[in-house]
Amino acid sequence: MDLSTLEIISINPIQHSVLTTQLRELFEAQWADFADFDQEDQGVKTPLAMAAMVENQLIGGLAFSLWQDPEASDTVIWINGVVIDERFRRLGIASQLISAAMKVQTPLFVLADIKAIYEKLGWTLVKTDNDGSVLKWTQQSAFE
Repeated sequence: MDLSTLEIISINPIQHSVLTTQLRELFEAQWADFADFDQEDQGVKTPLAMAAMVENQLIGGLAFSLWQDPEASDTVIWINGVVIDERFRRLGIASQLISAAMKVQTPLFVLADIKAIYEKLGWTLVKTDNDGSVLKWTQQSAFE
């Protein structure tokens, strides 16, 4: 497969029903309790999930979720998960998905096991605990 044809797209569940199902299956293979893509709470709605495609084949994705702001009591948008097909890992695809998400949503939070990938992209560390590292992206993060 030629990775030069890599394309990151937003998935509209109505227009991309088959792709939505495939992406959900990819996430559920990694995390059995993966939350639904389409969430809304108190007027806050998650952006569309994103898919990494090569030659019209799904090789990875990124989904958003709603959760409490770790710095306040508001509901905010988080990256719920990034998943890459095992055959395509360690090729920078996760970074490309995260970068695409950063263009769609700010502020944006993530609870990450591997914080280095986010720090390289300009995210700032909010806190670290037993669950992992919470990082935040705002457009001004890139200038801090």
